[in-house]
Amino acid sequence: MRIKNLFFLGLGIITINLVNAWIRKQGKPTAINKTRNAVETDMSLRAVSSAKHTRARITAASDTVREWKEVSHKRIKETVAMGNLHERTGLPAAKSRLHLAELNRERNDGTAPIVSPSDKTVSATRIHGKAIYQPNGRAREFCLWACNLYNGCSNDCDYCFNNKSIMAGILGGIIVSLKKSLVDTDTAFEIFKTELTKWRSKIIKDGGLHFNFVSDPCLPETIELNFRCMDEAQCQGVPCQILTKCADWLDHPAVQNVLSRKGLVSVGFTLTGRDDLEPGASTNRERIRAMKELHNAGISTWASIEPIIDPDLSFEMIRETAGFCDHYKIGILSGKKGYTPQQIRDFVAKVQSLEHTSIYWKESLREFINKQ
Repeated sequence: MRIKNLFFLGLGIITINLVNAWIRKQGKPTAINKTRNAVETDMSLRAVSSAKHTRARITAASDTVREWKEVSHKRIKETVAMGNLHERTGLPAAKSRLHLAELNRERNDGTAPIVSPSDKTVSATRIHGKAIYQPNGRAREFCLWACNLYNGCSNDCDYCFNNKSIMAGILGGIIVSLKKSLVDTDTAFEIFKTELTKWRSKIIKDGGLHFNFVSDPCLPETIELNFRCMDEAQCQGVPCQILTKCADWLDHPAVQNVLSRKGLVSVGFTLTGRDDLEPGASTNRERIRAMKELHNAGISTWASIEPIIDPDLSFEMIRETAGFCDHYKIGILSGKKGYTPQQIRDFVAKVQSLEHTSIYWKESLREFINKQ
């Protein structure tokens, strides 16, 4: 019985194989082949769909690039067609930044001052050390390199971002203190020397080092370290530019070396004509007298007529100092202003009538007077 069962089982297997062979010969797929063919067909369709999708994305990207190029070229053409702002407003071409050594030379030969190199000479990546750094934004209209050793300023100016803005807590407000990263004055000086040596050639090439933005370099709390650093900078051939609202420091022992190197220092005073808004600073009249004294001693002088709070008072500051101020940087008040673009256009015309040879009109003013 067992042999009989094995015989029929073998016969069944042989029959099935013969039938499958005949079916394959006729080109009719088995269930397995159907599944395989379905999978292969689905994969082919997916590949075609993916290829179409990829080509569509590439085409869309190409269209976007083409549109961007067209817009860019259009904007460039519009910019060229509009021309420079000073040509449209009647302002003379701005001298972008003051080159201190050349400004001092002007005092001797009467030639117009030469500005420092343009931003193209500076790396697109800003350097930011603990003491020395490259300013960003509109601060670069003052200089390409600056030194900040302290936070806080006791001049307590009503309009100052250091005192009134949301950054007052970080920048110190009216409380003067050495930056925490500088540890103490001796460590700060060593850090300054290291950074100065590292970037010396670039700083010289870009016109010198500005003291300073976040505080006043001539305050009783800041003067010794600031001028010690300036002394070191000058010894390495680096020109130094000072901006202050103080006028009582000219006889201080710490400043004498720096002021004696007349070809490597330029002293600037902020002049607004508004003593009431600068309660901790020397009066504008005292600053003007200090500027004249420095000029008579053969030291280069400049004035920051910024912010313009009252155009008439700002004009008076320029008119009174025009005979002993070598260079002006003029800018408007940030935020809400008590004057119109036309009033500033009139102010510009009055300043131009003085025929001073070295004035830098800041970009904020240029933008403002171009408004209707």
